[in-house]
Amino acid sequence: MSDDTLLSILFAALGKIGSKESRRELLDPGSHEVVVRMSGSVDNVPFRGIKIEGMLSIGEETQRTSSSAPPPDEVVAYFLGCLAPRARDQILRSLPDAFAKLGRLPDVDEERLEEAKGLLARLRARRDETASGAVSCRYAVKR
Repeated sequence: MSDDTLLSILFAALGKIGSKESRRELLDPGSHEVVVRMSGSVDNVPFRGIKIEGMLSIGEETQRTSSSAPPPDEVVAYFLGCLAPRARDQILRSLPDAFAKLGRLPDVDEERLEEAKGLLARLRARRDETASGAVSCRYAVKR
């Protein structure tokens, strides 16, 4: 096994372990100097004298605003539920046929289209969230 392959396996294993064992909520903002010396084996191939020197940087929390819209199928279902059964059945029968024939939806009145756009713009839920600061690491591996 080449040294590069051995190190790739080692760091893949450490990455998986780190992703499960590291608890982001315990990392306070700031910088932390990290020095690690390792020896061990990979597939019974011993290694020793690997040294990692690095600086782990934890960024400050930030506030961000996110928005979301309702799923389109729920919007259509809401409007279908507002229609009388006869009108609903008519739309459910004729609209797919018209779409298949035209390759697009039938033309709609410009005023209805503007109302729909305005409604969809108002159907957005906005919420403020706290985002964890970025975690970065500058490091060097010495053999």
